[in-house]
Amino acid sequence: LRLLGLVPMEGKVWPAGKTLLLAMRMALEEINERQDVLPGYHLELVWGDTQCDPGHGLNALYELLYTDPPKVMVIGGGCSIVCQPCSEGSTQWNLTTVSYGCMSPSLSNRERFPQFFRTVQPEVTQNPARIELMRLFDWDRVAIIQQSYEYHTAQIEDLIERLSRSNTTIITYEIFQTDASIQIENMKKHDVRIIVTASYEDEMGETICKAYAEGLYGPGVQWIFANWFDEFWWQNSPHCSPKEFLQVIDGAIYTGMSYENPILEKSIGGIDSEDFKRIFNQRSNYSDWTGKDFGPAAYDSIWAAALALNRTIDKMENHGFNKTLDEFTYSDKDINDLIIESMYEVEFVGVRGYTRFDKTGNPQGLITIRQQQGAVSRPPSFNSMSPVIGSNLRMVGGRPPRAGSTLILSQVRLSPALYATTSILASLGIVVAVFLLLFNTWFRRRKVIKMSSPNINNLILLGCTLCYLTILFESSDIEVERYFCVLRQFSFVAGFALTFGALFSKTWRVHIVMIASTKTAKPKIIKDPQLAFGVLVLVLVDVSIMIAWLVVDPVQAVLRNGTEQVSANDNDIIFKYQSIECKSEFQTHFSAALLALQSLLLIFGAFLAWETRRVKVEALNDSKYIGMCIYNVVVLAVIGVALQYVIKDAVNASYGFLSGLILLGTTLTQTIIFGPKV
Repeated sequence: LRLLGLVPMEGKVWPAGKTLLLAMRMALEEINERQDVLPGYHLELVWGDTQCDPGHGLNALYELLYTDPPKVMVIGGGCSIVCQPCSEGSTQWNLTTVSYGCMSPSLSNRERFPQFFRTVQPEVTQNPARIELMRLFDWDRVAIIQQSYEYHTAQIEDLIERLSRSNTTIITYEIFQTDASIQIENMKKHDVRIIVTASYEDEMGETICKAYAEGLYGPGVQWIFANWFDEFWWQNSPHCSPKEFLQVIDGAIYTGMSYENPILEKSIGGIDSEDFKRIFNQRSNYSDWTGKDFGPAAYDSIWAAALALNRTIDKMENHGFNKTLDEFTYSDKDINDLIIESMYEVEFVGVRGYTRFDKTGNPQGLITIRQQQGAVSRPPSFNSMSPVIGSNLRMVGGRPPRAGSTLILSQVRLSPALYATTSILASLGIVVAVFLLLFNTWFRRRKVIKMSSPNINNLILLGCTLCYLTILFESSDIEVERYFCVLRQFSFVAGFALTFGALFSKTWRVHIVMIASTKTAKPKIIKDPQLAFGVLVLVLVDVSIMIAWLVVDPVQAVLRNGTEQVSANDNDIIFKYQSIECKSEFQTHFSAALLALQSLLLIFGAFLAWETRRVKVEALNDSKYIGMCIYNVVVLAVIGVALQYVIKDAVNASYGFLSGLILLGTTLTQTIIFGPKV
């Protein structure tokens, strides 16, 4: 009985042919010596070189198919990109395939590959272990970099689905063909820490060298690879030195199936995994051949085929076939159906472990996790028989890397001492304003007070009080601050309008009476209620704008992100400081309208002060004091606006300076206007 073998003997991708052939020949020798397996038959392997390339693989397959005598089964493929077309092709020849190395999840699709079996597990079986790793180390953010082959895509699609179910965020998903330069740069830009890979060994080796060039390695970066990479894959890269290569992969984790039985039990061939390695090393003269991990799977694939053929012989006798198995031809579909049926019934202990094929042609098996520790890849620290992760893991830097920078939001709160100080000063200002109000009322009949319009003076003092109250409307509680945002605007705008509106109204009366009246014989008399009405109209205009603002675009208290600071104790911890900000979409437009109105008020006041500067009655004429007040307000306003943009992120400095400017401006206005009268 002849088996058609497909092995990758040559080629750059995975030239593991020597290892695989030696392991399969070991199994063939044991089978041919047994009297209870294929009695009366001699089993042999006729092989061709696939070079781990689909074109070469198909060529080798058809050359052997067209060369007599017929073969009863196909063994191998080695690489998934070869297994896929060769399995589809051999199905048309009524041949069942048993693979020792093809791990693509796509090969589990029974509609495409109904006659495909394998003694290795598909790559997707390692994904639960990867999810468990991420759960254990709190890796809730990962990056994925994958080579653009169906083999890798199927595995990664399954992983993505599992990551989604475990609420793990994929920061970036990079796909490359051969050159991953752009993808590595992008991952570096995204500050990725946990990197899951899916690529062939050569291309991943080049990618690792590019990661070294970009600095994408170190204690804060965790690489995760498939465990079928050669143990010393870091030695022969043409793109960087072994030392540089090891710097990147030091601490890397490899996940995948267990290539040998962790329990030293005798296999169906009478040897355990240690015996297998000893015999293999003796026959290979201890050569460092590629693909040694897959030796047990290759050994088991021959045994699986032999046991299935053995059962098929019995089935053929029971079904009354008039031909024997060695007379099989490629048109014997009924015999191939019995071989497939027998494959599902095969059950044995191989060197790789217990083997039985499920409905998708996949064996049961263990999943292992091992780690790169310097130049050595340490033994498995996890398998499905003993699900304990971490016993042999050594994290670079002494602790598992974080999934990313931990951003800690911290609200910058107003200093209680600063608020208390400014509140006390504002309260003192209010007390002074109340005192001046009482003083103004008590002495309202005295000439100097009476001529300065005490009723209008009271409006000025009321405006100053509102400006002082602005300082008190401040809170570090965002729920309270959303109300204070509105109160602060109303109190300051109304206070400013009252103060300077009343102040300018008195000067306007002087202007009308003492200057405009010179043009007529009869002086014009303007009473306090008329002035108060004018001030009220001015205030109402400001308040109307504020109400329209409140209705159209309410001011909201929001947290504004400010500066970021890296923790002195841990570079992965970043503090982002936030402060409360009063904000609305059309804030600039409404603020500009209010600013324009107050500016016009100041310009009008300056005009009146200039026009009445020659009036000699000091009790009536406040033009000099008005000029001083306007000068102070303009200077302080310019300083305030500039500081607001410079120190807006510094909560205490911003509040302290602006409160100080309001205190200074309001106090100077009170002092300049009422000081001489007292």
